[in-house]
This record gives sequence, structure tokens and C-alpha cells, in this order.
Amino acid sequence: MTQDSWEIVAATLSAQMDAAPIQFFATFSRFEWAFGQEGDSFSLKPPSPGISWDKVGQAFGGKFYQLVRADVEASRIIADPPKAIENLAGLGFRFNATPPHCGDASAVFHALARIRNNFFHGWKTGLEADDRQHIADGNAVLRITYEFCNNHPKHQIVSHHLMYV
Repeated sequence: MTQDSWEIVAATLSAQMDAAPIQFFATFSRFEWAFGQEGDSFSLKPPSPGISWDKVGQAFGGKFYQLVRADVEASRIIADPPKAIENLAGLGFRFNATPPHCGDASAVFHALARIRNNFFHGWKTGLEADDRQHIADGNAVLRITYEFCNNHPKHQIVSHHLMYV
């Protein structure tokens, strides 16, 4: 049995990917990187790598949360937040039965991280309707996040990091 070349595999997988997930992953991962460029402002306590979504949410606060609530697309992440994936011993990955409550800015950022985790670690048979909706919701929240950063004197550097190294 002959195997396809890596180029064919990569091109096939890329052609099968919808534009919305590509947009979500490109912008979400860049936001993670941009938050990390701000030293300890948004990162987990050393030596743990990663972003503290609680710190991000606290820095963005109630005004950001109200912007998300006021947006028709983005507000769906509050009304219907993504469920968390759990690793059940002997059964593999499954979605938790109840999604976490999404009642503040920190919860919104945790929901974005769950969208990413669910898509990366969840089922790969295709984008289910729920995945598609959460990715669309996430893209709307990322748009609001960019606009919020871009118009906020303290967080403008984050929006700058999205485009410039």
C-alpha cells in the first residue's frame, strides 16, 4: 500500500477546512500570543506557560462583557456557551453534560478557550452544527475583543501585536 505524499495530505486537509474555523484559530492563537507578550499582565503564574483567562477577563471587565451581550452574534456565547470536554477513564473524551455559566468577561474568554479545545480535541468526523455555531460566536467575540483593545488606551498594544511582531 503506497501512502500519499505529505503535500497531498496537507493540501487535502486544508481544502476540507471551512474558512470560519481557520479564521477562529488564526485570530485566537494570535490573541494568545499577544496577551503573552504583555509580561505577567495576562499570563499564568510562572513556571506554568499559558494565558490566565481570569486575568484577561478582569482586565477587560464589565464594559467588555456588555459589548459582547449587546452583539447579536457574540451574545450567543453567553446564552449557549460551549461545553467542556472531559477525559472519562476507559471511555475517552466526552462532553460534560452542563456547560459552565458565562456571566462575566472571564467566562467569555474561558468559553473561547473551550471552543478551541473542543475543536482540537473533540470529534473529527466533520464540523457538527454546534461546533459551527460556537466557532461563529467565537469569531464575533474575537472581533469585539480586537475593537475593544484597539479603542482602549491600556490594551491597544494587544491589538497592535495581532498584526505586528
